[in-house]
Amino acid sequence: MGIAKKLASQTAIYGVSSIVGRVINTLLTPIYTTYFAAADFGIVTGLYAYVSFLNVVFTYGLETTFFRFSNQAGADRRQIYNRILSLLLVSSAGLTVLLLLLARPLLASLGIAAGHEHFAEWMIITLALDAVAALPFARLRLENKARRFAFVRLANIGLTMAFNLFFIVLCPAVLRSQPGSLLGVLQPLVTAVYNPNLGVGYVFLANL
Repeated sequence: MGIAKKLASQTAIYGVSSIVGRVINTLLTPIYTTYFAAADFGIVTGLYAYVSFLNVVFTYGLETTFFRFSNQAGADRRQIYNRILSLLLVSSAGLTVLLLLLARPLLASLGIAAGHEHFAEWMIITLALDAVAALPFARLRLENKARRFAFVRLANIGLTMAFNLFFIVLCPAVLRSQPGSLLGVLQPLVTAVYNPNLGVGYVFLANL
């Protein structure tokens, strides 16, 4: 019964962290549609439509490979982890360079106007970082460290939400405010870190 309870508890923890991430994405959508023109937000939806596919390409089943080999009798988990991580680093770097070089023709094929290549580049870098981070998360699950797994995942989700609200909601409001007002006192900080010309680009930067 103790093992069953522990298993149920861990499953719930893993599930909650995944559900929270999806809820946050749902909550951010009306913010994006409020603060960005339809054409600009179309760039986001156009690029993110390929995220699920590219996630599979970047990781190509190495998480499953890690679990399978690590659960074999007498397996050296540290050695397996290091080897797969090295492979993932090399492949992610190579794929990132390739996609960065192809960013312009890929955007053209999607009907996205020239001049937005940096959005695709930021998304590609995010995918590479997520792919590399997938293995440490898999290791936490293998070691039954559900609470640490959830803490890191939720902290990352919280930071993403905070960056979105800061750059997309707060910064424009501060720049529109009167000097000396409650928001106006933040203008020196905002002007130092915020570029209004990036616009919808902050959606991609906030997810790095």
